[in-house]
Amino acid sequence: MENRKLCCGIRKVEPLKRALLHVEAWISGLRRGQSLTRTTIDIFEWDEANQKIKINPLAYWSLDDVHGYIRQHHVDVNPL
Repeated sequence: MENRKLCCGIRKVEPLKRALLHVEAWISGLRRGQSLTRTTIDIFEWDEANQKIKINPLAYWSLDDVHGYIRQHHVDVNPL
């Protein structure tokens, strides 16, 4: 568990903190249906960890909504 936290810190948390230094808000692709810990996210939130406004425009989208948008707008998808 400790190694996983260290890895996330190095690869995700620290780069995000640097990227957010000079902005007032940021946009994520989080959706409520992705996990139990995300079921209460809203479109606009206060990100306490980064002291920024966090915008989750896909918060209320289902996985079917995402796939429908991809098909309708011919969005390239990374197979990973």
